[in-house]
Amino acid sequence: MLRVLRPKGRTQEAKARLAARVLELILDHLEDVPDRRVHISVEVRDLDSTYRSDRTEAS
Repeated sequence: MLRVLRPKGRTQEAKARLAARVLELILDHLEDVPDRRVHISVEVRDLDSTYRSDRTEAS
């Protein structure tokens, strides 16, 4: 399962479009594997107000 977290304020339609596009991109990059079944799901959620992030440049 891939969760996509976005800041609050997106409409349900925008979240649905984003989820569909992310799923499409994943499927475009997967190779067929004989005798295997792959299940992919995408969920778009609003970020919780407690979410924090930091970007640190690698040295």
